Order: sequence, then structure tokens, then C-alpha cells
Amino acid sequence: MSVEYILFVLRIVFIFALYFFIIMIARVLSRELVPTTETSGDVARPARALERGAIVPGLAHLLVVDGAESGRLRGATLDVHTGAVVGRGATADIQLTDAYTSSEHARFRDDRGHWLLDDLESMNGSYINGQRIHGSQQLADGDTVQLGRVVLQFLLRPPV
Repeated sequence: MSVEYILFVLRIVFIFALYFFIIMIARVLSRELVPTTETSGDVARPARALERGAIVPGLAHLLVVDGAESGRLRGATLDVHTGAVVGRGATADIQLTDAYTSSEHARFRDDRGHWLLDDLESMNGSYINGQRIHGSQQLADGDTVQLGRVVLQFLLRPPV
């Protein structure tokens, strides 16, 4: 084999690697840079049970500890129903306009009385009590959840 042939093959491999890298960047950008519209994230709930501060199956609450640049004020409460997706995208049930939050960042779900947080392969990760999670992780009442730069407190009962 001549040196010229080896250099030719290396150039072809380099060009394929470069195109692969550009395609991956375009894929990430197309997923992450989706325009959003602000919604409340509220769901219908039984009023009497919430007035008493009772736990409602399939419903939890997020208290905003640090809204970063998400448009959510500190102390605001967000109602979370089972299966709710949190993210920056227009299809998210609860929208956080923080630049570090993915379009579909995480999902909250109630599995027979045990609430779980599913990280949806977000770029900046999901954290429970400061620990990065991969896949699903069980939540407890009072846990701190960080999505992007937004810090939330997970509550089973509505805050007083």
C-alpha cells in the first residue's frame, strides 16, 4: 500500500466523521431550539380535598425555590399530574423557559402511590437533592428537584 492511498482513505474517514458531527449538532439544535409559549401547568383537581391539605392520588405540587430565568417566581406553586412532562418545549405540560432546560426535560409520574422522576435524556440532566439521576428515580415529599437551572421542591400536599 502506498502512502498516497492511506492518506486518501484517512481523508475520506475524516470527511465522514465531520459530516456525522455536523448532523449530530443539527439534531441536538432542532430538538432544543423550539419556540415556547407560556402555560400555567395547572390541572383540574378536587377542590375540597386540596382545601384540607389532603394527598390526592395522581396529583403533586412543585414549589419554585429558584426560578432562574424560567419566568416562574420564587414561591409559586405548580400542580403536577401523573405523566406530566416538564420542559421548555410547546408540548410540555409544565413549561420552564430556562435556557438550560431541554424541550422535554423530565416526566413526573405516580406509580401506585410512589412518585417517580424520569429524566428524558436531557442535555443538562435532572437532579434530586443535588444528585444527578439517570433514568427513573423515586421522589419523596420535600425532595429538591433541579431541572436545568430551575430548582423546585416536590410536595405531596399543597403548600400552606
